[in-house]
Amino acid sequence: MLRKFSAIIPIIILMTGAIYSQETEEAQTSLITGVSLPQNAVRIRPNYVPEELRDGLTNIVAAGDGKLIGGDREVLVWSGVSYTKHGAGKLINQLKA
Repeated sequence: MLRKFSAIIPIIILMTGAIYSQETEEAQTSLITGVSLPQNAVRIRPNYVPEELRDGLTNIVAAGDGKLIGGDREVLVWSGVSYTKHGAGKLINQLKA
C-alpha cells in the first residue's frame, strides 16, 4: 500500500525584467522551509501568482493519483547573471544549505 505524503514543490522562476512592488515583497527566507534565499529574492504575493502556475501545480497533484497531497505554496523569484540553466545544480545546492 502506498503511503500518502505531503510534498512541497519548490518552484523557482528565473526571470529578467521589472517586477512590480504591489505584486511582490522582499524575501530573505522561504516562509515554508525557512531556507535562506539570494539577496535579491522576492516573493510573489498569492493574488498575483499566474493562473497557469497555480493550475499547473494543482494538475501535478491530481496526476499523482492520490500519491501526492498539495501543501503550502510560495513562488519565489530572483535574477542575476550568475543564475543560468547551466548552473541549476549549484543553485539547488545553495537553497539546501
